[in-house]
Amino acid sequence: VRAATAIAAALLLCILPPRRILWSLLALFGLIVSASFAWTGHGASTEGGGRTIHLGLDILHAIAAALWLGALAVLTLVLSRPTMLEPRQTHRVLHGFSGLGTLAVALLTVTGIGNSWFLVGPDRVATLPQSLWGQLLIGKLVLFALMCGFAAVNRFRLTPALDRAVDEDAGVASSLVQLRRSILLETLAGALLLALVAVMGEAATSPSVAVDAAYGPLTLLGYTWTPTDAGVEVALTRKEYAVLAQLARHPGRVITQQQLLKDIWGPTHTEDSHYLRIVV
Repeated sequence: VRAATAIAAALLLCILPPRRILWSLLALFGLIVSASFAWTGHGASTEGGGRTIHLGLDILHAIAAALWLGALAVLTLVLSRPTMLEPRQTHRVLHGFSGLGTLAVALLTVTGIGNSWFLVGPDRVATLPQSLWGQLLIGKLVLFALMCGFAAVNRFRLTPALDRAVDEDAGVASSLVQLRRSILLETLAGALLLALVAVMGEAATSPSVAVDAAYGPLTLLGYTWTPTDAGVEVALTRKEYAVLAQLARHPGRVITQQQLLKDIWGPTHTEDSHYLRIVV
């Protein structure tokens, strides 16, 4: 999907003139690519009746994040080049972003709560600080709250201040400097949040999917495998944990490579056997 979307975007860049329809189509393709990552994330790892709901929430979460962070990148570019737009045009851009930002924040909040319900569950919230994954999740929430704070200041204080400065033809430069600083800080917080998400993808899995099980000389307890004869805990990445947990849930049963790939990486990766070779 991502490769086909990239090829289509490259063809459009060669065929269409740089107008609104081209930018709209490229933005749509970007959202498609963002949504496709849900099939390789935790949204596709849920089993049972909640699988479709969790996957849908993860898709919306990825789209909302792409909208917000993508718009922030554009705003950062516009404000870093004061000569690109007139102050009144800059205000229109910022005012238009306010509605998009509000929608993105609302979607991220709702889908984030929904994803947390599947990944953590209300009965395990208190245990979050005890695992690396939980600590990273808390850090992600702090950064999200910080970004919301910057967004609120931009929308309710700095953008109206720019509007007044343009109307009164006084203090425009100062208003633009404050907006530039605030937008840059919000963008940096977003970049740090993305880095945290990347680390979370390699950290131990979330507590909601943890199971206790024994298989031969090994015991699966929480987020580590413990050889019962040596008592040494072995830390695992999220995918390593998921593979071993899936095997531990079905002792004595043969699970095919395709089934593991489908359950852990998603139904679109049943032929990607190299994923398993890397993990195992």
